[in-house]
Amino acid sequence: MMNERHHHVMRSLLFILGVLFGILGVIGFGIQLGMPFPIGRHEGPLRVLLQEHSLIFFAFATPAIVFGLFLFRLKTSGWKVWISLGLGVISLLAALMPVFQSALAMRRFDTHMSGLNQVFESQTEFDPDNNLPSQKFNLRTWFNVPTTPVTPIVPVEYIYRTIDGHTLTLDVYSPHSKSASAPILILLHGGGLEAGSKSDVVGWANHFTLQGYVSIGVQYRLAPHAIMPAPLEDVQCAISWTREHANELGGDQDRIAIMGYSSGGQLAILAGFAGFEKFPPQDCPARSSKVEAVVAIAPVTDSAFYRSEILGVTPQSDPQAYTQSSPIEYALRGDPSPPILLVHGKSDLVVDYTDSLRFYNVLVQYSTIYLLDPDWSGHVFHAMPGGLASQITQYYIDRFLVWMLMH
Repeated sequence: MMNERHHHVMRSLLFILGVLFGILGVIGFGIQLGMPFPIGRHEGPLRVLLQEHSLIFFAFATPAIVFGLFLFRLKTSGWKVWISLGLGVISLLAALMPVFQSALAMRRFDTHMSGLNQVFESQTEFDPDNNLPSQKFNLRTWFNVPTTPVTPIVPVEYIYRTIDGHTLTLDVYSPHSKSASAPILILLHGGGLEAGSKSDVVGWANHFTLQGYVSIGVQYRLAPHAIMPAPLEDVQCAISWTREHANELGGDQDRIAIMGYSSGGQLAILAGFAGFEKFPPQDCPARSSKVEAVVAIAPVTDSAFYRSEILGVTPQSDPQAYTQSSPIEYALRGDPSPPILLVHGKSDLVVDYTDSLRFYNVLVQYSTIYLLDPDWSGHVFHAMPGGLASQITQYYIDRFLVWMLMH
């Protein structure tokens, strides 16, 4: 009697634990796929973690499956066994799905950007091979296994513009082994044109500076104190200032690229277009703001994304000013553009991936543009540098920039 009672308690406990772990896995799967859950401000970071480090689901799948197998051995009712096993299998699927998707994505990206590796066969003055990752994906990095520590590079701050009571600065990160003509990479933060700081790009700045770039994080004016085209004019001014002072910064004025995230990606694209057609504002150095290449991560390519207070205009109130802030309008007009690399996760719930896809489909008809679109990733996947999409896309970003700045 006691033995039967003991078995009953054991089966009940195993079933409860198996279902509990399984349900947690299923909830996580839903969050990973973008389903809303009432967990407040933690939902976004949790979603990024589950998308980019999906093997965390093994913590849910393994107990659910193991408890289900124990229930089977204890000859528990079939439905209890299958519920525990089924929930465990769903968690296992959540763990493995991004891994399978990434394998397919890497094959797709390799085909799409097949010419990038050719640059490494030639000798160039700027040789980033020593610091470029040789693998698209490193398992040790994914599991956050400590590697050789890297000392952060301390930037030097410069004032590049003073306007309307705003003193605008930029941070210059210089490589330890200074070259007289290092390529220059200008970095723009995101924040919807109303938030963010140049300090947000410190991770990118350190990454690229270690590869030999002079990396520059730019502060630009934000709403509501300044509306478009003020941020774009600031970025143009930062580029012309950089070109004016390239020699003293140890950079090459003829090898300047720009990279931005979200609204910073929008400004990077707009600056790429603007560099062909107009000089920066008159209070800026009288130097071209043209760039050799653009990298835009999860960019806003259609200004319909913004509230009217951010842009200061609507399509009805001032159609011309509105279109000047919308990259898709430049592409539809056929305006000249530098080579662009778009990086946009298909699971982005903030900026619609289909906007980037539309922009790509228009621009590819007459200009050089590439699109990396990891299926499993959302808007801020790059916030986890060791994550699945961050590692894979960074591999191609590094090579795109070298390719464009060396040819």
